Amino acid sequence: MKTLEISFSEKDSILFSSLNVLQHVGWTGVMIASGAIAANAVLSVGGTWV
Repeated sequence: MKTLEISFSEKDSILFSSLNVLQHVGWTGVMIASGAIAANAVLSVGGTWV
């Protein structure tokens, strides 16, 4: 993300870095939900909370 400062300003670099963090948080949520569904299918424990 530091290389973005070459093409964009420091403010824009912070914006793009923040959007990248938001993307990673969202993707982590998707992966946790997917893993929970897979674990529930294999182990048949829990419930339908996902």
